[in-house]
Parts: sequence; C-alpha cells; structure tokens
Amino acid sequence: MMAHVMNLTRWEWYKLRRRWLPWIMLALMLVVSQAYVWGSYAFNRSTQSSDAYSNFTLPGSIPNALGLVHGIGIFLIVILTASVLGTEYRWRTLRSILARGTGRWQYLASKVMLLALLVGAALLVVTALAAVSSLIAAALAGDAPVGSSSEARWIDVPIALGKGWFGLLPYIALTGFFTVLTTSSAAGTAISLVYYYAESIIAAIFLNVFTWFETVASYLLGRNVTAWMTSGDDGMAVNFIFGGRFGTFPGALHAFLVLMVYILALGGLALWLFRRRDLTGA
Repeated sequence: MMAHVMNLTRWEWYKLRRRWLPWIMLALMLVVSQAYVWGSYAFNRSTQSSDAYSNFTLPGSIPNALGLVHGIGIFLIVILTASVLGTEYRWRTLRSILARGTGRWQYLASKVMLLALLVGAALLVVTALAAVSSLIAAALAGDAPVGSSSEARWIDVPIALGKGWFGLLPYIALTGFFTVLTTSSAAGTAISLVYYYAESIIAAIFLNVFTWFETVASYLLGRNVTAWMTSGDDGMAVNFIFGGRFGTFPGALHAFLVLMVYILALGGLALWLFRRRDLTGA
C-alpha cells in the first residue's frame, strides 16, 4: 500500500513541478530569508552593534531566518494546499482519476505527503542559502565587534528546521479539510486565511479584556503554533503582526500535543468526508 502511495506522490510531483506556483512560493521564501540576513548585515554596518553581529552570522542567522520564513510560509502553504487538493475538483477530473483504480485514501494521502515533503525541501533550501549568505556577510563584516556575544548553538539549526516543518503541518490539515469540505480551492484558501486572521485578532482582543480567555487561547491553533516556534527561544524572529505576544503562551509539550490533535482530527475529518462523498459529476 505504501509503495502505491509513494508512486502516486511521485506522479503528483511530476504534475506540480510543471506549474509556476511552487517555484514562485519558494522564491518568496528565499527573498524573505535573504532580506533578513542582509538587512541585519546593513544594520550592523550602520550601528556597529555587538548584538546585531550574531543576527547575520552562523549559526544564529538560520533560526531567525527560518522563523520569519515560517510567518510567510503559513500563507503560502495555505494557497499551495488548496491548489493541490482543489485542482481536480476545478477541472472535474477527480471521478475519472478514481475510476482508474486509485483508492480514495491513497489519493488523498499522496497529495498530503507531497505537501509535507515540499515544506521540508523548501526549508532545507532556505537554510542552505541562508548559510551561504551568512558566510559571505561575515567575510564582508570582518571580525566580530568587541563585546559581541551569541547564545546561538549549531544544535539550534536542526531544531529550528524541525520546528518550522512541524509548525506548518497543521495548516496543511486545516486547508485540506476546508478544501475537501467545500470542493473548491478558492473557498479552501479563503476560509483558512480568514480563520488565521480572525483567530489572531479575536485572541488579541479577548486576552486584554477577559482573564478566563487565556485558558481558551491555550488550545487555539495559531497560539500553539507560535508557542511551538518560540519554545526555548523567546528571542526568535517570528511574525507577531497579528495576535502579538499577548498573554502567557503554553509550553512546548502542550503545544506539540495540541497541534498533533489538530493534524489528526482535521486530517481524519477530511478523509472521512472524501471517502463518503458522492463524486458524481466531479
């Protein structure tokens, strides 16, 4: 069965790689990561700050670059997930594909597996280019300013990679569920992004008004993703434009378990709907 899913995943990649969408999204992630490295380098040149030096040199530059990439990565993975899962609905080819013997759960699993692998591959590319840029920036900057210090460790690099990868999986599950529910890539994208914004804004307002809402907030998707990404490193550069750092965030274990529940529950509901739905005319 897994061999069949892997074959389907390869076929899905063969179709997707011919489209502009994944490559444009990868380019945007690279632009964000490179902007962070070279922006930090320019800031260091203008201020000669001992604290800024570690922001564009290894290994500290990579976790922060990945943190910012994760912020834009949420939007990009929502769009890509809805496109990958909703294309067959839009083209009305889903029924003919399944009629050729492709099992429903294998079909859906292959698409989700492709998305998860693409997220990991994109983060690896971002890491590699950020490392190269950091080496170049460090060579241009010369020796570290007197008094500069960094708490960054090389072990933080694979940790940041793992956090970034896992922190995007719930949004694949969320968008996948809404795309299957509505049978529309546009609706799946819109609902998922509205949820992302609405949760952040509501949490920011309610946490400043009601003390009891902090218990509710500790089980919200976005709050737990932020808690997961910043666990063990409160100084990590993460997108706090919406929601901010209001209230107390849950711990890493709590965030991991809550996110696993979201992934399994939303993924399970999407599969249940997909297997039960009548695809006549799809």
